[in-house]
Formats: sequence, C-alpha cells, structure tokens
Amino acid sequence: MNKLPFIFTVNLLIRNIVKKCKTMLYCSCMLNTVTNLSYIFEHAKRIGDTMKSILFLIPVILVLACGANSVEEENTAQVEETQEVADTEVTDNHAAEISAEQEEPNNYNILVGAAGGFEIGITGDKVREVVNIYGNIEVEEIDLNIEGYPTPALELTLDSGESMLLYLNEDDNTVYRIKTNSDLFTTAQGIGCSSTYADLENSYTFEEVSWGDSGDPVVIIEEQQMSFVLEPGDWWQMGDFQGDVPADTGINSIILW
Repeated sequence: MNKLPFIFTVNLLIRNIVKKCKTMLYCSCMLNTVTNLSYIFEHAKRIGDTMKSILFLIPVILVLACGANSVEEENTAQVEETQEVADTEVTDNHAAEISAEQEEPNNYNILVGAAGGFEIGITGDKVREVVNIYGNIEVEEIDLNIEGYPTPALELTLDSGESMLLYLNEDDNTVYRIKTNSDLFTTAQGIGCSSTYADLENSYTFEEVSWGDSGDPVVIIEEQQMSFVLEPGDWWQMGDFQGDVPADTGINSIILW
C-alpha cells in the first residue's frame, strides 16, 4: 500500500486545523480587545460626564463661596458695628458715671469754701441748681435780720430734718457764708456735727476756744476758713472758762466763710 497520499492528506488536515485554530484565537483576541475598548470607552464617557458635572459645579461653588464671604464680611461688619455701639455705650455710661460722681454729692465733703456742691460765691439761682442734684431738699428764702439789719439767706432743710443756712450778699445775691448742723457733711479729717472737741484737737492745730457771734464757744481754723461751734456747758460761762473743755463736748454746727 502506498503511504504517501495518506500522509499528505493527514498533513493537509493538520495544517487546516492549525490555521482554523489561529483564526479562532485571533478572533478571540479581537473580541477581547473590542470588549476592553468598549469598557474603556464606557468609563471614559462616565469620566467625561463627571468632568462636565465638575466643570458645571465650579462656577456654582465659586458663586456660593463669594456669597459666603459676603455674608461673613457682612456679619463681621455687623459684629464690629455692634461692638462699636456697645463700646460707645460703655464709654458714655462711664462718662455719665464720672459726671454723676463729679456732680452728685455723695459729695458731702466740707472743703475750703464749700460744703458739698454748695460753694462760697455762687448765686442763689445756682444754689437751686445744686439742690436739684441732691434732691429732696426744701429751699426757703428767709431774713435772719442780724442786729436789726436785713440779712437775706436761703435755708435748706434736708430729709433728716437737719438744715443748712446760706448767707447771701444783698447786692449780687451771692453766697458769702455757709452754716450747717447736718452730720452728713464732714471735713477731709472726718470731722462733722457728730464729732467731739477731742476729735478737733486730734485733727487740727488751734490755740483757743473763742467767743462766737451768738455767744457760743467756737474753735476757729484760719487756714481752712471754717469755724466749729461747740455745745456750751457748765465749763462755758459766757466766755469765762470753768476748767478745761470736756473732751466729749459736741459740735453743734460748722461755719464756712
């Protein structure tokens, strides 16, 4: 039997099979490539859509950011304005408190030529203005008629019932003398109408007890331009001393001149 045709046929068959296998393999590769490309294109499309969305959102974000900055700046301006108003109010209140402290006599201090807000040299009209600062003080025009001469004065009556006399010049209606028996008014040394002769000795230097206008004993402090009228007692017999002045002798009134 001749084997050559058979071998040739088999060889040809194998070649055809190999060829078809290559073709199938190539087709498979192409199919995979197309699938991969399709996947890539699909994701690229998604990425493109995402980028479009991002590009669309960027202006929106910028607008919102500008708006937020504007709101923040406005809020900051409002806060600063509010703080400025508050600071102004605090400053005004502080100024008002200082003004009140300067005007309102909690000022019951007796100084040279002044008892609180009442000063030597002010007019009767000014006295009434000062009275309004203190409040609840009755004012009455009187004539003291000292030694038969007209002696105009303003009598101030405090809530406590204590009083103050302001002697007025006839020609210009100004205060030239102040007399108070209120223990609200005190000197820088704390001496008032509730103090004693011993307190005076401890606070001031003076040589003697003098005879006052009404015959009462008086301690005169020249440098302070004030006099302290003492309570007369058995030790004071119309200017004749009967022993020493008792340490507990009280002060009836204080006179400024």
